[in-house]
Amino acid sequence: MPKSLEIAPRYLSELLLFLRSRRTHVENILSPETTDPYEPWKAFVAGTAIVITVLALDAADGVRHFDRVVFFTILLCCSAAFILSFHFAARVLHGRASLTQTVGAGQYLSGFLIPVALLLDYVIVRTANSFPGVECHLGYFTVHHAIVPTIVNRIIVTIVIGTVLASLAFVAIRSFVLLADVERLGPGKTLVASLLGAIPVAVTYRWLEFRAHILSGHLHHIAKILTASQE
Repeated sequence: MPKSLEIAPRYLSELLLFLRSRRTHVENILSPETTDPYEPWKAFVAGTAIVITVLALDAADGVRHFDRVVFFTILLCCSAAFILSFHFAARVLHGRASLTQTVGAGQYLSGFLIPVALLLDYVIVRTANSFPGVECHLGYFTVHHAIVPTIVNRIIVTIVIGTVLASLAFVAIRSFVLLADVERLGPGKTLVASLLGAIPVAVTYRWLEFRAHILSGHLHHIAKILTASQE
């Protein structure tokens, strides 16, 4: 099978392997000469396709305006900014990963963890909405909800919000551990590097959001042109 066709077929098995143990993928990053590795960019491409699919399904089901293109663009911009900031902070703290290796770790995280968390959140929101009087939908890193105020409905919405928070915590913890392994830093220094890496993202978030809106506008324009050309 050509290498380019192995991206999707191997994705599920590599995802399950990543969730069970990160060791193989850490070795893929630190030792690219590993026999038949599943490179980080392959996980990123396959995972991005899943994220786009979930956002498209959510957009089709949604009754409230939520620009998924802007959300996805902001997510990519913030992730890229954090990885770069984290890498340089880690180097100051004597981290040993190269920029390529740190970016590779970011690609694994974006390709494996974010799709799993988003898909889980989407499924549980859709399940909750099947109950009478419950209406939940995903927003910008939040869950919006409107319910008929019964005890059962409040419990359901609480479970939805708890699941979303748990998925975010899971992504954060697994990201922390993988980045610590790749940089060969202890937990303390990794935490400091993470905090230092998050500061530029927080400071420039409004600018990143502004650029994401501009980019999403271009994408919308391109989509309209392509759609018109097919009519």
